[in-house]
Amino acid sequence: MNDMKVAVAQIEIASLSKEENRAAIERAVVDAAAQGCQLVVLPELSNTGFIRSYDASFARAFWEAAEPHDGPLFQSLGALASRHRIAVVVGLAVRHPVITGVLRNMSVLFAADGSRHEHVKVHLPRDEKRYFEEGAAFAVADIASARLGMLVCADIAFPEAARCLALRGAELIAVPMCAPTPANPVLYTGLAAARAYENQAYVLIANRVGSDHGVRFGGGSVIAAPDGTVLATLASEPDMAVAEIAGGLLVDERLRQTRYRDRRPSTYGAITQDEPVQHSERKQK
Repeated sequence: MNDMKVAVAQIEIASLSKEENRAAIERAVVDAAAQGCQLVVLPELSNTGFIRSYDASFARAFWEAAEPHDGPLFQSLGALASRHRIAVVVGLAVRHPVITGVLRNMSVLFAADGSRHEHVKVHLPRDEKRYFEEGAAFAVADIASARLGMLVCADIAFPEAARCLALRGAELIAVPMCAPTPANPVLYTGLAAARAYENQAYVLIANRVGSDHGVRFGGGSVIAAPDGTVLATLASEPDMAVAEIAGGLLVDERLRQTRYRDRRPSTYGAITQDEPVQHSERKQK
């Protein structure tokens, strides 16, 4: 990968307000481009706000606020990415392209070359299972300067997900989040640093701020480097963090710590349930 300038945009999101949220997303993209960034990452469900405990009337309103596949927001962000020569990763609630009444919680990459790539959230906690269809794969896409993989929020809590992206060549991992204020105020910073260090890749987490249905969202967006260092963090207000990232550091770390050569996949069968978990037995005296 080449050296590049990247950003995470920490925005407030208004519940079910399509036009207000679209304007906030577009402002963040233009702002990042004006600062010379080649990539900007925005939060999960940036177009709708968060869900609440399942309720039929709210579910219908949420469906109406969700973006049709290939809808106007898709067209607008694709055009902005091309015009400003910036890659945009944003979390969106999107209607299924074929099946009416089915929604996906997605991370969408709008590349500067006009191409588009999508990741459907795989790990759906709590009530999200009532609203969204889960994804089933982890894919990597090429942007101008790097290989980029996407996760969405809870996906980052599963080390296997980031590792799948890394094994598919990801050098950057972009993670839109819509996560509440955690008990540990540096939790998201620690997650980003750990996933970056484990996979010797750059990790960019963009979390939202503000409140939704009585839930306060914690911000704490972060950019972490392949050696585990934290390049930029944000607090709990709307803001943007920008960092210069170096392709040379990624190469140096992978040469110094030969983590990919040191892997022993044959011993990890318990993770994928390919073999039973072995429990040691205490010897009787």
